[in-house]
Amino acid sequence: MKPYSFYILNLLFFIFFKITYSQNDIKKDSLIKLSYDELSNGFYDNYGTSGNGKKFALAYIKKSIADKDTLKIYYGNKFLSLQTNNDVFINKAGNLAIDFFEKTKNKKIAINILLDRSEYFLQKNKTSKSLLDALKAKKILSKYKNDSLEALTKIYIAFCKSDIGKENEALQLMKSANKYILRCNNFHKNNLFASLQINIPLRYMKLKQYDSAHIYNNKAYNLFKKIDYSVFINIISFIRAKINYESKNFHKTIIDLNSSIKNIKADKNYKNLIDAYCMLGYSHNKTNNKLASLKFNLLADSLHNIYKINNPKLESVFNSLIIYYKNKKNLKKQLYYTNKLIKFKETDYLNVQQITKNLSENYDKPKLIEERNKIVAKLKQEALFNKLWYAISILIVISVLLYQIYRKKKYKKQFLKIVNQEKLAQTENIKNSSTSLSEEIVQDLSQKLIEFEKNNSFLNKNLNLKSLADDFNTNSNYLSKVINQTKNQSFSNYVNQLRISYAVNQLKKDTLLRKYTIKAIASEVGFKNPESFSKAFYKFTNLKPSYFIKQLNEKS
Repeated sequence: MKPYSFYILNLLFFIFFKITYSQNDIKKDSLIKLSYDELSNGFYDNYGTSGNGKKFALAYIKKSIADKDTLKIYYGNKFLSLQTNNDVFINKAGNLAIDFFEKTKNKKIAINILLDRSEYFLQKNKTSKSLLDALKAKKILSKYKNDSLEALTKIYIAFCKSDIGKENEALQLMKSANKYILRCNNFHKNNLFASLQINIPLRYMKLKQYDSAHIYNNKAYNLFKKIDYSVFINIISFIRAKINYESKNFHKTIIDLNSSIKNIKADKNYKNLIDAYCMLGYSHNKTNNKLASLKFNLLADSLHNIYKINNPKLESVFNSLIIYYKNKKNLKKQLYYTNKLIKFKETDYLNVQQITKNLSENYDKPKLIEERNKIVAKLKQEALFNKLWYAISILIVISVLLYQIYRKKKYKKQFLKIVNQEKLAQTENIKNSSTSLSEEIVQDLSQKLIEFEKNNSFLNKNLNLKSLADDFNTNSNYLSKVINQTKNQSFSNYVNQLRISYAVNQLKKDTLLRKYTIKAIASEVGFKNPESFSKAFYKFTNLKPSYFIKQLNEKS
């Protein structure tokens, strides 16, 4: 007979999940009909895609609730946490499942869940949470002997110690676990046991013992090649790249990463992928390939934005992007990545109590904040300048509009004045002075000028002072003096005024003439080109001929 506590825990467990996933969610759909393996494969095939991974995770949970399978409910919530990047599902489901299996004497399953969740948090770079679960598993193992689980627990604790910089302790734990692992015939069937063969060289790498790192990495390669384990053979080049990176052999780093990055993408190992992008960005920068460096730095940033996976190398990524956009004088991007770097430095991606303090002490955070404040101040200054420029622009536009309105009114007033007057006002006044000419000559030439005006002889394009003097049987000097004395104008001004007066009067009454081009009208009234006509028209009317014609047409 099962203890009473078993039924209470069971009841509490399923009440929680019935509330979390209501009966409406556990409705029949095609995915629930799939097996757990098919749902698991479907999730990993669609992990990260919009919505599809979540559908498989929810179907897995619905199926496990219907089957009342506690362990499967945990795994379904783990999928949901992975897809939504929200730890609440794996935390709640894990805590309830661990408590359930401990109380029901299934300690092995409880330990497996703790270690599985420890691995989940390691993948998320949440070392403090990972270490907490691994230590809980170790505590249970002190009363429950299991060599395999003990080796696994040592590995997870070693990973956590490595993450907080205790590489020597991590290496000793890994070597201790490896003694058991190498005694197992089929150790490679456990991915974590197999991965230890490449994690040992990584510890040597962290300790800057690069020769030992390469030796153990080659041992791992020979071991996996002997059993034809292609999955881990592909990872060896990635580990070799990391060792070359740490030993500052950047050319070899790029070669090794280029050969391994395809497999990392295929495995959807985003932790390793962001690491690879960071190393490629830095390595290309060190080998003076700035364009490739920018490309991989942006890829690392993009991956970090999507999966929220932190990596110490991201500091170099953000610093490089800050420098790049600073050189490009892109203050907004520079501020964006400065803020990201500050936030990154404040992130608890290692041991909470030990590392957060180190981040503040070891990095020049005050200088970074000062730099950010300078950028913000500069952006504010630019914003103020833009506002002032905008205000000035508006004032200029308003001024132009007001001037246009004023000019339009002025032109309209002038147009009405010209239309209503019979004779154009004289624009030139030559001071009247007595001449040496006889009264008889003055009267004779004045009479001839009257006839000249009546006959519209001024419309002749070839007219000039000499030709008119010849027509009047006099000389140019006499004629010029008479025009100055009687008309108070020079000869050219006198003739042009007659021509423009004629043009104005003709345009007022001849609608057909208004249809002529300015060039044709100019020719009709004696000007040799439209430019001299327009200039003279404006001089005597203060209006352009095109405007005058337009207003006449509108008036009629």
